[in-house]
Amino acid sequence: MAEEKEFKNWIALARFTARETAEMVVEALRSKDIPAVLKSSAGHFGITGQLGPASFRPISGAFYTLMVPQEYAYDADQEGCAILGEDWDGIKLVDIEEER
Repeated sequence: MAEEKEFKNWIALARFTARETAEMVVEALRSKDIPAVLKSSAGHFGITGQLGPASFRPISGAFYTLMVPQEYAYDADQEGCAILGEDWDGIKLVDIEEER
């Protein structure tokens, strides 16, 4: 079994409205050994995870945030751009510069 490394500085790299696209990008990143997770905006009982009409929002209105460790942000950004092309710039949340 491979040793798992603990990462401390995760950043929100991109926000998707389509779960399928978000999952495709995460799978591609993981295949390149880039740690990645998705954070959903829809809680169990709506957007905030609270019960009540003020917090309700249909699941179809959810978004998915791609989180990566900061040290992998450049590589993840390059992969996202390779996969989605110009669409990547529209969903990316931060500007990434190479720090190598």
